[in-house]
Amino acid sequence: MKKCHCGHPISVKKSSTMENPGRRFESCKLYNPRTKIRGCNYFRWYDTTQTDWQRTIINKLQLENKVLTAESELLKEELKSLKEEKTMLRMEVDKVKKLKCVKEEKTKFVSECKSKGYSLTMMICVIVSVLGPVLLN
Repeated sequence: MKKCHCGHPISVKKSSTMENPGRRFESCKLYNPRTKIRGCNYFRWYDTTQTDWQRTIINKLQLENKVLTAESELLKEELKSLKEEKTMLRMEVDKVKKLKCVKEEKTKFVSECKSKGYSLTMMICVIVSVLGPVLLN
């Protein structure tokens, strides 16, 4: 196993720079591109050099990938929002169906009461006492 100058096993990493996109290199295990800590500074390109054409294509593809990833995240958020809206609309439809059913029951009850000759005041009292709790839910 190959080791760097400070004795750690060499790791193979992939470059993410615009000058060498996707190009692999060997470095000290302690190398961290984010913090710029390089360990013993061991570095050697693993791949051969890239042509300008390869570099341009790879950079273009990486940029396109970032754009598509961002678009995908936006679409996921939009889908989540639409699902929430769908749930709310279903609840509203259920409520309207319930109210329609109550209205039909009330109409039927009023017709029956009229046919039996009950007074309007008596019908209202019965409707409120029976259907009131249903309407409040």
